[in-house]
Amino acid sequence: MITTAQKIEYLSIIYKSTQLTGWKNTYTPYKVPDSTVCAALNWALNTPSESKIASNLEDGETVSVGQKFKICIQPPASALGLKVYDNENQFLIDNPTGIVQDFFVLSDVFFSADEIKPDWFTNYQLALQLVSYLQRVAVHFHSNQIFFVNNKKKLELLIVMEDTVINQISKDALNKILIFLQEDNIHSEQVNEIFADAVVELVKLQPLHEGFSYLLLNLEALYQNILHNYNLFCADFSYEKYKEKLAASRLDDFTKAHKIFADIQNQILGIPAATFIVATQMKQIENHYISPEFWANTGIFIGCVIYAILMLCTLNNQSETASVIENEIARQKNSIREELNLKDELPADIQQLFTPLDNRIKNQKDVICFLQWVVSFGLFACMVVYLIRSF
Repeated sequence: MITTAQKIEYLSIIYKSTQLTGWKNTYTPYKVPDSTVCAALNWALNTPSESKIASNLEDGETVSVGQKFKICIQPPASALGLKVYDNENQFLIDNPTGIVQDFFVLSDVFFSADEIKPDWFTNYQLALQLVSYLQRVAVHFHSNQIFFVNNKKKLELLIVMEDTVINQISKDALNKILIFLQEDNIHSEQVNEIFADAVVELVKLQPLHEGFSYLLLNLEALYQNILHNYNLFCADFSYEKYKEKLAASRLDDFTKAHKIFADIQNQILGIPAATFIVATQMKQIENHYISPEFWANTGIFIGCVIYAILMLCTLNNQSETASVIENEIARQKNSIREELNLKDELPADIQQLFTPLDNRIKNQKDVICFLQWVVSFGLFACMVVYLIRSF
């Protein structure tokens, strides 16, 4: 009694010996090469209802090694459970999320039980492991459709296998991802979350039918994203939490920068009165060193000088404070680069937390510098008026 497994093996032997590339409804010349093929053909020709293989031999005739005859091969009966595909792409399209038990790919002369697998099939098996993890971390999946929810954003991923994509898969990157996901880890729940978030971030802008292909072609970027966010998590904070912490810190620094200007705004309002208007109060005198007007002018000038010096000291102090905050911000940026293992510029989403503060500090320093010039010019103008009117 021949088992189903033996029947399937017999068919694979015949397909390989005939170098079948497709189904033809015609009889083609054939020569039996060896005893193994001979045994397979004897079964196939005696059970054409299953094998769907016919010849021009007499019914019940036994074939022998070296015998020549004509043969016609059609797809086997579905009851056998052997799926036969013309090429690898047909196989991939038909099996996007799982492998049928027994199959034969004509273009590669590849039987599922063969020990030596073609490269595309090895890649395909790795891709299926990735699909398995995608299904595990998805909020829902149905057939070849996988649904994710990330930060209140929904993503639908359609699993589509294509030979052109499968052949370009980076085995190294995919193996690193699978090893990372398969490791025993007490943070498995967080690892799955990081993996799902990385997938969503990578393919969220891609069309539905291109998302999975884009994912397979950018496995190294996916791995680096997973590894980066996992390293952040291991440091006891997630990437988003880290950004929130930075945002809170930037608000505190922004308040300090604002206080620099707020502390001197009342004095700033008095600058015109102290430097220009007071000069107009000086009177022209004729008897120098004697008249009361002279001493009044001198008193006004001395008061203006004292106020200007105090104002310049205050402005200088605030300028130095702004510089200290500016240096502290630069130090924090360098610290962040070290914590995130960055050699280049900060990520855009973190850099944008610093941009308003950098602009605020620059504007404050520009205003302070302008006021220093105003006070200095006002003092000079007051001195000129004093000399003209008093001497």
